[in-house]
Amino acid sequence: MEREVNKEGLKSGKVLIIMKERFLNDRTRETMLQFMDCLTDCEVWVPMNLKIEEEDANQFKNCQVGDVVELKNDMRMRPDWLKNGDKLFFPIFSNVEEATEAYSRNFSWINMDISRVISFFESKPEASGIVLDAFTMPLELDRELVGVLKSIIEIKSKQ
Repeated sequence: MEREVNKEGLKSGKVLIIMKERFLNDRTRETMLQFMDCLTDCEVWVPMNLKIEEEDANQFKNCQVGDVVELKNDMRMRPDWLKNGDKLFFPIFSNVEEATEAYSRNFSWINMDISRVISFFESKPEASGIVLDAFTMPLELDRELVGVLKSIIEIKSKQ
């Protein structure tokens, strides 16, 4: 029985989880392409760390409610990277609940599309791949599969 895919299902990550499970249970070309097509329509959750200079951090520590704080430096969000042996992965999640509570509370979470994820991934040439839902039912996308995903994105952008 086919279910209707709606924006809420895509936004919640539920559809992506279903498509991922289908691919993990039946690793055929067809299920891979269906999963990747779904991934291009969804937004995923990315764990990020806030990087702030010590001088600016001290201003926040010393301020009172209602104070105006002017930063002298830029604040940046940097993604987390996971190591598995000698491999480095860019972690993404269908939804924040797919990360363990102990892991997720250490990060700020940013919702982004897969094109942006690929840009982050490609900025780190030593990275082996992207991992979806690393702590529940992980799916690793190596560089070759990321290339396939980029092709799908390109084809869809021309339609």
